[in-house]
Amino acid sequence: MKEFSWLKLASCSSDTPLVGCIICRAAHGPTSAYAEFKPMELGLLRKANLKRHQQSPQHAEAGKILAGRATTIDLEKDAPSLVQWKALWDTLRSKRFMERVKEAEGEIFRAKARKMQYCLAEALRFRQRNFLDKASCLTLSIDAAETRLLVRFTGVTPDLEVMSGVLGMTRSKDTGHRAILQQLKEVITRAATSLIGAPVEAGQSATKTGHSFDQSLFDKICRAVRVWNSDAAPDEMLAAKTSEIAADDVRPLLPNLTIINRDRAHASRRVAKRPWLCSQQCMEVFKTFTDWISAIQYSSLLQGWFEEFQQQEGQLTLQRNMQYAAHRFDSVAKPFAICLCTFPSVVLTAVKAVNERKHAAAKSFLTFISGRHGLGNLLLAGMLADASDECLLLARAFDHERCHISLLHSEVGAFLNRIDALFVKGQCMGCGFTNLMLQQAKRQYAWFSNSDPQTIGSGSGVPADLMQQCRQQMAAWSGICVKVLQTEFPSFDLMGSFRIFALGGQRRQDTAEGFQDDLDRLCKARRVQFV
Repeated sequence: MKEFSWLKLASCSSDTPLVGCIICRAAHGPTSAYAEFKPMELGLLRKANLKRHQQSPQHAEAGKILAGRATTIDLEKDAPSLVQWKALWDTLRSKRFMERVKEAEGEIFRAKARKMQYCLAEALRFRQRNFLDKASCLTLSIDAAETRLLVRFTGVTPDLEVMSGVLGMTRSKDTGHRAILQQLKEVITRAATSLIGAPVEAGQSATKTGHSFDQSLFDKICRAVRVWNSDAAPDEMLAAKTSEIAADDVRPLLPNLTIINRDRAHASRRVAKRPWLCSQQCMEVFKTFTDWISAIQYSSLLQGWFEEFQQQEGQLTLQRNMQYAAHRFDSVAKPFAICLCTFPSVVLTAVKAVNERKHAAAKSFLTFISGRHGLGNLLLAGMLADASDECLLLARAFDHERCHISLLHSEVGAFLNRIDALFVKGQCMGCGFTNLMLQQAKRQYAWFSNSDPQTIGSGSGVPADLMQQCRQQMAAWSGICVKVLQTEFPSFDLMGSFRIFALGGQRRQDTAEGFQDDLDRLCKARRVQFV
């Protein structure tokens, strides 16, 4: 051990010796594991580990200090370079797995990258806290799902600086409006705390030390909240009303809360679901197609056949993912569209499944689209695909954080105009999925059901009487959509009154009386008098 003359044994009274570096101890004090003379396992005293410490920049700086050639340590010398910070930032933005971050000067390994990631996150939180400290008005968008509560914010300062982002997320197994308020308080508390969850050095205790809670910032955030935005769940609505009365039996959590808003993105999704439930035939089409879509998605055998038939049909891009969330009705739009765009492959897969596997879902699907009644079901499936596509466009328009509040009713109006043109005036027959299924209905397929021959499609296409029946079904669907939208987006809605700020002639064509009603409603909500 002559080459490690700096190594000193302080005590060996126990099974774990106290070993350290006398040079680092003398130069820096107890700032590292070697300088503190902490108990070390014998495995850490291997020659390779000792050599690594001897060649470390901290040990070299300590030697210079003791030799009189230096008086301080250059902390920036060992800090990550700008290239490394940029490489890490690009990795995080691209959402790649951060096992190793490659950059021009080498690799950033996981342990170092995690600390750098925390530094970047804390820098963003520092900027966010500075904004929240200056904000004069805040909107909190709250989404509770299962055990999680996600809180986003949008705020503005007196200088009209606008910022939006994630205020925080917390988990709790408790339910009810009181649990939501408690979780919200925890989120705001963490947002007002700096250096929370900072990584610790090796050998140090992982206790929550070093963070600093700013009570004044917490109070400013609570006082600046003017708008509560969430879906129409009863516990979230009750939590909003309770937050302006009393949160902890001492004072209200959000004393200046003025507007409790039901989220328009959730409301727009109900337009996709409720009208379909009113028609038994529409629900039968929806259920039959989605059952067969799910069967293909979750069977490797059926999926292999499906891809094989796509190749035979000359499909340039193979469609593999037809997964959807059953609790989100609008998420069916994409797999439903894929099913119709690859309809020949879907039918041939079902025929092969019946012939070789006696597949029950395949037989139900083929029976549903066979014969004369099947032609009407095919056409109605195309119309429903067009309808779900329009509903998805409406939901996406409201689901964007940058959606301008003054354009809410104009988006609804545009949606109503589109479905009126498509399904009431009949323009869907010449475009979209409806026209596609009219062409697909002219292609014929044959299969056997219990030795009885069955046919799908007709050379002459869909008869005129079936086309008229399908148009009547979708016209009724359009009428129900109007009623649902009137419920979800009423004319007296406070948020809808912001349409008076929409600029451009195409955005606002209401009467002066309607304009005055909206203006009076906003003035009453803000307790100001317009002269």
